[in-house]
Amino acid sequence: MLRQSDLKGVDISKLSERIITSLFADDTMIYLGPSDSIEAVNKITDTFCLATTARFNKSKTEYLPLGSVEHRNKVVNERKFNGSTIPDDASIIKDDGLLRTLGAMTGHNPNANEKWELVLERTNQIISAWAESHPSYRGKELITKALVMSLGFYLSTVNGMPPHIADQLEKQIKDFVWDGKAKGYTHGRKEPH
Repeated sequence: MLRQSDLKGVDISKLSERIITSLFADDTMIYLGPSDSIEAVNKITDTFCLATTARFNKSKTEYLPLGSVEHRNKVVNERKFNGSTIPDDASIIKDDGLLRTLGAMTGHNPNANEKWELVLERTNQIISAWAESHPSYRGKELITKALVMSLGFYLSTVNGMPPHIADQLEKQIKDFVWDGKAKGYTHGRKEPH
């Protein structure tokens, strides 16, 4: 319905078709162009929901204004897009905010440091819990690969990993694997690592 509508979406010069929507599981992103209206989108989604008995949770709707800084600020301050009022229960992502899309953090100044701090906190919890059981080096390798490194894998793929986070994560893993001992020394004997 969206692709056959009169909505213009977003044109990108190197793409042959306009970008109007992206869908994944139960997430729907709709891209509105300068002449599109929120009412037109609501009419389409309401018809879709009526036909399929699906339901959009409009209170979870987020708007990420595109365009010049002046335009984005105007959308945020006036809560209007092309004359259409943005509902009060919908959030508008400001320039310093992030929109989470399938785990990726997007926005005008994307900074996923807060998300990375949560990853570091969670990896520390996992390492601390497993360290109490005194696993073997092979066990520590498996824990590190399966539980610790997997936590940040997707986020690093979509947003990259800041160098300071990589350094902290590396230190957490080395301290876990080598029991916090100086490089090369374990159980009183020197071992390479």
